[in-house]
Amino acid sequence: MGPVGYAGVGAFLDWLRRMRPEVRSLKSLSKEEFMNLATAYEKSKGHNIKKSDRAYLSWDSTKYVIDMHPSDDEALQDLRKMGG
Repeated sequence: MGPVGYAGVGAFLDWLRRMRPEVRSLKSLSKEEFMNLATAYEKSKGHNIKKSDRAYLSWDSTKYVIDMHPSDDEALQDLRKMGG
């Protein structure tokens, strides 16, 4: 499963800034913290996702991409290049 697109991650970041302003960096989050926040974000849009759902797997892939880069900004640039 591929990562969430750049626009989707941008919307997630906007949501985080409003709902969880203490979160300063996606890279600094553990996978569990990141996935809990992504799940809460999806729930705020009316989607209850489970570990077997495509959306959950896409967020998991997104965290993998983020962790591959030295900073959130570089990860976002890579996600932008991937499309979406």
